[in-house]
Amino acid sequence: MIVIKNGTVVTMDDDRTVYFGGHVAIDQDRILAVGPGEYTGEDAGTEVVDAAGMVVMPGLIDLHFHTAIGKGYSDHLPLWEYLDACWYPLVRNLDAETAYWAAAASYLESVKSGVTTVNDMYRRLPDLARAAVDIGIRAVLSNDVALEEHNLDTLQDNKDAYDAVHGLADGRIQVRVGIEWLPLASPALLAEARALADELGTGIHVHLNESLTEVEDSKRRFGRRPTEVAYDAGLLGPDCVAAHCVWLSDTEIALMRETGTHISHNPSSNAKLGNGIARLPEMLAAGINVGLGHDAA
Repeated sequence: MIVIKNGTVVTMDDDRTVYFGGHVAIDQDRILAVGPGEYTGEDAGTEVVDAAGMVVMPGLIDLHFHTAIGKGYSDHLPLWEYLDACWYPLVRNLDAETAYWAAAASYLESVKSGVTTVNDMYRRLPDLARAAVDIGIRAVLSNDVALEEHNLDTLQDNKDAYDAVHGLADGRIQVRVGIEWLPLASPALLAEARALADELGTGIHVHLNESLTEVEDSKRRFGRRPTEVAYDAGLLGPDCVAAHCVWLSDTEIALMRETGTHISHNPSSNAKLGNGIARLPEMLAAGINVGLGHDAA
């Protein structure tokens, strides 16, 4: 048993209760007690952590995450150029050991920052799962699925990863269906992704409306904005996390609300890449569930 005492305990319960000088008692993977003052159930083998002057709170969830392999490369480029010049060439050439160590370093950095769950879209999911098990983090993993001509992942890759590692480490490792973004996809691929997620009983992770160039590309190719295309394909829903969503129209915000889709707001990434400022007040006013993600390097 571990007992944390004397800390400012931020419970995040429905009443947002905070216990100043409170305690948290943990037995293996279960929280036994949370409350004010001292914990009275200690025994001879209890490990006591004095958290005086510290905040004790639930672990953070990084709702949109990419394992980092190339920090600092091509930082000056806008998104589309960065992907073509740096990101895609790197991830296309991943081998098993590179994926493992890149994930291990990324997950360790996350844990040290208070993040206990990552929603990681990347490649070589079995190697990422090995790293997550070794680091001890909770990882929700999805593939970089795109049309075959883009030489990333396929829906079959995602299904194989689900069969191989979903549920590992007593459920700490989960696999979702990932769609890279609409410029590398099609309405048919989005519909197939939804069908696979429903077949597996899992969720979906997708980039949507990250940049203005993505929106213009979707309008040119499909005659609709990205979130409208995703809605028509049935991709959205309460089991879907849509990342970025910087360039949402009023109609698209309404579609997010209607479907119960969750949005990952990634302000540091959006600023770094010059993609704009998301309409966060409007999203929240619409009742959309918005979380935070850091994206990649």
